[in-house]
Amino acid sequence: MSGPGAALERLPRLGPQDGRRLVRLARAAIRDAVVGDGAVARDLAALDPGPELSTPRGAFVTLRRPDLPDPTDPHGALRGCVGSVDPELPLYRHVVELAPRAALHDPRFPPLARGELPVVHVHVSVLGPLREIDGPAAIEIGRHGVEMTAGGRRAVFLPEVAPAQGWDARRLLAALARKGGIEAARVGAARLRVFETVQFDEDDTVAAGGRNTSRYW
Repeated sequence: MSGPGAALERLPRLGPQDGRRLVRLARAAIRDAVVGDGAVARDLAALDPGPELSTPRGAFVTLRRPDLPDPTDPHGALRGCVGSVDPELPLYRHVVELAPRAALHDPRFPPLARGELPVVHVHVSVLGPLREIDGPAAIEIGRHGVEMTAGGRRAVFLPEVAPAQGWDARRLLAALARKGGIEAARVGAARLRVFETVQFDEDDTVAAGGRNTSRYW
């Protein structure tokens, strides 16, 4: 078998236990960054990652406040989101690096305060391989995350963003261009790549195996 489906099938499958471990690591890394209690070092010392968590993969860590309602997101208001599509690190290490950045260094939000730790909600998205496409007709809203690159600039949206905002593929691309500061004249020639995700968070979706936008995982 060849093609993107084969690439996804070669990745170790992520199950509910993997999701719980990733969310726990993200939570520990955030707590350690905010209060400096060594939580992440203790969790890493006890971790046996196996191929599921040690294979390099792209990932995003998203923080939300369920106590602050958001009409576009049942999980609450966004409090930070940082990630990378590039699978340069083992997955568990990638999540440990991203989580404090989402908490403290997302430029859209002030750094997470100690008092927010009990109420912030941690969500981890794990990416499959990126696949280049020719144009918006190949984008499946709700299934595909999209990366746009042009003129040395890049922007990414996760699969859940477009349906939450009510965008079709063309409006999604326009929003990506705005996010990345990509000139409208460059959008038609921009490089587009799509990806799928498996997602885990601190509620019963973790126990159920995570929300999955890929038919291969």
